[in-house]
Amino acid sequence: MKKLIVGLLIISAFVFNSCNSKTKKEDHEFVKVESGNCFLDEAENKIISLKEVELKAKFIDSLSNHKSGISLISDSLDIDGISYYEIKAGYNTKIRFENYYTFYIEKGNCENIKIFEPIEGVVISLLKWRKIQNDTKNPNLILENGQLKKIALPFSFYEYFKSEYSEEKYHSYTATKNLIDFLISKDYEGENYKCFIIPSKKDYLNIVVSISRGDSEYYVLVTSKESKILNFIEIGCIGGEDIITFKILKDLSVEKFKGNQEVGVPFEKYQINDEGIIVKL
Repeated sequence: MKKLIVGLLIISAFVFNSCNSKTKKEDHEFVKVESGNCFLDEAENKIISLKEVELKAKFIDSLSNHKSGISLISDSLDIDGISYYEIKAGYNTKIRFENYYTFYIEKGNCENIKIFEPIEGVVISLLKWRKIQNDTKNPNLILENGQLKKIALPFSFYEYFKSEYSEEKYHSYTATKNLIDFLISKDYEGENYKCFIIPSKKDYLNIVVSISRGDSEYYVLVTSKESKILNFIEIGCIGGEDIITFKILKDLSVEKFKGNQEVGVPFEKYQINDEGIIVKL
């Protein structure tokens, strides 16, 4: 009889615990559905699956010989009283995090995706941004809004480096597809392009383009007129063993130095002439 009672008690306890476990699981699932949240892992997966990010991920994979991929940095903020995830997608190199895109996903709706548009400095819908990117009618070399901000000469890479690449002091512009396609055709493919405008003679446009490629960064001087490229030359390269830096003087002459110090005599000199052509001195 005692054995029968003990057996009944064990069975009752097992049934009671099973019912409790089932109730807890169902309650948990019910709360998750009712909350309507877009969880961070869902938001990040959404970003990774975007065609623009997938394209960058393939490029990084190829560039790093299959050792690196796209990196995400996530944060939170409110836009117009609505909570969003801020997710930056980029390449985490040894030098720094090279940001490609900054996305915003509503925490209550993973389908509501916005992106930071750097030219206007505003956050817009992903759909609107894609329409802007697909506009192939822009014949210019840089995306600009209003009067161009030019870098005062002399423009020294060493001073630029010491200022920790200050965007406030060294204002940069975004390269258009036209300029990027030209640079790629000259073997300057990279994951990020920044354009600095320096003074010029007459109506020429002189651009120093910073091209990030893995842990290296190349600097190419481009001269142009009416959106047509006249001449170009590589004036600097950092990140590798043989560091080359530059200094552009007020007379539009260019000095190249070995190492990240402006000491000694430059090993090469160039001059931008009155026709916008870069000649070796």
